[in-house]
Amino acid sequence: EAGTTGIDHNLDSLTNTPADLNVVVTAPASNIVITITFPANTGVWTVTVPTCTLNDGGAAAATCTVAHTTAGVTDQDVRFIEDDPTTGEMVIARIRKVADGNGAAAVLTEYHTLTQDSGDSFNLTGSTAAENIPGATQAQFQTAMTAAAGALVLVVSARTGALTTGVSHFQMTTS
Repeated sequence: EAGTTGIDHNLDSLTNTPADLNVVVTAPASNIVITITFPANTGVWTVTVPTCTLNDGGAAAATCTVAHTTAGVTDQDVRFIEDDPTTGEMVIARIRKVADGNGAAAVLTEYHTLTQDSGDSFNLTGSTAAENIPGATQAQFQTAMTAAAGALVLVVSARTGALTTGVSHFQMTTS
């Protein structure tokens, strides 16, 4: 339904979705099915029904449900950018596709700095015995970071809050 009074217009305002959203309304049997097709490459959309005020024209209230048949995918890429062994800082970039305020696809790049120190926990995993060091020292970790020639996988559990142990964990896989 086009215009400012149809179901698609009301969905736009209730769900913060763009006005040109593809909305199809069908009425099989006694139900109404609303199919919404979201724009490609815009990540995960969440549609909810905060309050159902529909009824059958009388006193009986209708049941409103939302079923997600094809979930969206948030495309996220985390990249290692740089490591400074003298300060223990490393920079990573998180790149992901999101939807802007108008529902159009946008690329969001965020940079994060992680700091490691000798009190943290380090594990190294690789294809050779020399690359496999459970319980590595900070110096061994930094040496492995510098020597990593190919793609590496880095898993970090950063604990920096006042109510945490302060011990972060770094797991690096080099091959």
